[in-house]
Amino acid sequence: IEKYKGIPLAMKASLWYIVCSIMQKAIAFVTTPIFTRLMTTEQYGEVTLYNSWLEVFTIFATLNLFYGVYNNVLAKYPAEKDVATSSMQGLTTTITVCLFGIYIVFQNSINNLTGMNTPVTVLLFLEVLFIPAYRFWLTSERFEYKYRYVIVATLVIAVLIPILGVPAVVLSSEKGIAKIVSNVVAQMVISVFLYFKIFIKG
Repeated sequence: IEKYKGIPLAMKASLWYIVCSIMQKAIAFVTTPIFTRLMTTEQYGEVTLYNSWLEVFTIFATLNLFYGVYNNVLAKYPAEKDVATSSMQGLTTTITVCLFGIYIVFQNSINNLTGMNTPVTVLLFLEVLFIPAYRFWLTSERFEYKYRYVIVATLVIAVLIPILGVPAVVLSSEKGIAKIVSNVVAQMVISVFLYFKIFIKG
């Protein structure tokens, strides 16, 4: 315990991030076979397809601002962190809303392109809208080596995904969509709160 207390803050944070990452991967490793047994190949493919398009849409809607660009802002303008975070989140929100407007106009063509129906695509846009708040917060906390809340939030989401997902998949006939919905809800629990908190502070 005494040796641990003497470790520099940056090293403590790195250590706990590694532990948290291992636990997160372990939960996913244990639960993935459960879902693959509960779902058909086609149903699990729906989830994989959704996740693939989520990554693509996230790049265009958020410009990945919560990575290198945001780190530069935190380093150069620490006193303006709240305002800058709010502004960047405002930008990602504006782009997401504009893309959703385009989708509404061309939804049939876009659905044919993505292979997803309208309700699932709306869920995707909801996730793209709110998830940047969690990413901005995560980057900010890690930048300042505040690891405690990061670990709690990460593990809460990792645990909620199977807790919500398994019953949803078991009880639903549309198991692929049920898995997608449970994933989105698990992410939203923290992200929606952070989304409004960032705007209020900034």
